[in-house]
Amino acid sequence: MAPDAYRLERHPTFASHHVRTRDRDGEGQFHMIWPSTKVNVWPGTRNLSIGPLAPLGRRRAALSVSLRTPLEGLEDGLALAI
Repeated sequence: MAPDAYRLERHPTFASHHVRTRDRDGEGQFHMIWPSTKVNVWPGTRNLSIGPLAPLGRRRAALSVSLRTPLEGLEDGLALAI
């Protein structure tokens, strides 16, 4: 993937990674909220995953996520919330 396909942001309490989809038609967002929570948002079939990170050692972590997809009829309300 081309380096310009990524956008990295550092903030005092979180870090964000934004990436374009392969078709360049959407953007995925991956957020690390200090000290140990990860939030992922991906386009297409709307999805959101949130989960804790647990250190396994140097440069390694375990991630357990809870995946959320909109229920039928709630898409408009979720779009407004986001």
